[in-house]
Amino acid sequence: MNLSFAKGTRLIVSILCLGMLAQTSIAQESDWRRKEIDISFRSRRIDGFRFEESIGKNVDFAHATGKGVSFRRAQLPNVNFQNAVFEKPNFNGADLNGAIIKSSDMRGADFRNTNMQKADLYRATLLDSRFENADLTEANLQAMKVSDRARFNGATLNGANLEDIDFTKANFSRTSLVGAKFNKSELGEANFSRAVIDKTDFSNCNLIRANFSKVDLNNVNFTKAGLSRVNFSGASFNNVNLSEADLSLTNFNGVDLSKTKLTKVVFAQSRLKNMNFNRYDISGIIFDKSRILNSTMEGATMVGASFYDAEGVEKVSFQGANLDRAVFDGAYVYKCIFDKAQLNKANFANANLDRTNFNLAEMVGANFTGAKLSYISFLNANLKNAKFNADTRLENVDFSGADLTRADMKQLQARNCTFDGRTKFPAGFNPRKFGFKKR
Repeated sequence: MNLSFAKGTRLIVSILCLGMLAQTSIAQESDWRRKEIDISFRSRRIDGFRFEESIGKNVDFAHATGKGVSFRRAQLPNVNFQNAVFEKPNFNGADLNGAIIKSSDMRGADFRNTNMQKADLYRATLLDSRFENADLTEANLQAMKVSDRARFNGATLNGANLEDIDFTKANFSRTSLVGAKFNKSELGEANFSRAVIDKTDFSNCNLIRANFSKVDLNNVNFTKAGLSRVNFSGASFNNVNLSEADLSLTNFNGVDLSKTKLTKVVFAQSRLKNMNFNRYDISGIIFDKSRILNSTMEGATMVGASFYDAEGVEKVSFQGANLDRAVFDGAYVYKCIFDKAQLNKANFANANLDRTNFNLAEMVGANFTGAKLSYISFLNANLKNAKFNADTRLENVDFSGADLTRADMKQLQARNCTFDGRTKFPAGFNPRKFGFKKR
């Protein structure tokens, strides 16, 4: 009886050992090409393993490690690579739909032509990896790490989460970015030429020197984005939000911004030529140290706009614009038209105004202290409470019909200035004493 029991026990143990050996053999098999994967590789080392054209669903590679692993053209939907560490893995042409790749480290990975729709790459480290022509529709790439000059050209990133990523000098040319979110990402010198950009969110991004040449920008959000020196040549703007964006040192020539929101946008040290801002609401806009040529801002709302130290505001029409509290301190203004504009409490201190008209303008409390005015027309302008001082220089200025009631004109320098019988000077002011001539 005991002998039979012992023989039975040995038989069971032998069967179990054979099973374990068989399982170990399967797990250690390195060539899975064109095979169905039905086991787990969790926490295993798989150096040189080959999974080309293999098939498996929900396969577990979490915490696995390996060098030179190949998954080319593998069909692995919902595969789990969380916390995996692979060196130069090859996923070219693979189906990784819904894959979990978050917190993994896959340096030098090849994701070209890979389907990664709805994949989760949160906080993955993918330095020196390639993504050309990959499909990352609705994928989560938030806080992912890639190297400078990362290649996404030709990829599809529609609806993808691309927030908080350093994409410096990345290539997104010919990429589809419909509904993509780049909030707070670094995109300096990134290339978006010929990309499809619609409903894309670049708010709070750094896009210094980025390239958007020949791009149709539709329903794009650039709120508070850094857009200094960006190349928009040949780009079109349709329902674009540039509110509080910084466009310093950026050039615009004949660009149509009629369907663009420009509230408090910064154009400091920029070059704008042949621009049309007619009837725009651009209150708080900043043109400090910029040069604006041959442009029109007629009927625009520009309350608090700043042209501080502008290099040149030349041949610009502000006719009928609201420029209350606008700042032209230190600006050079040449051959501009401010007829019928509102310039109440506008600041022209230390400005150089040359051959410019302010006919019928409302300029109550305007400040001209330290300004130089040459060949200026204030015909029928309202200059009540305007400020002039000993450093204000007036040459060939016409005040015919102007209302200067309560203006501070105690001291100023004037030459060849004119007025007529309708001109109203402040009490006690003798125009002839300052060289004014009556028409």
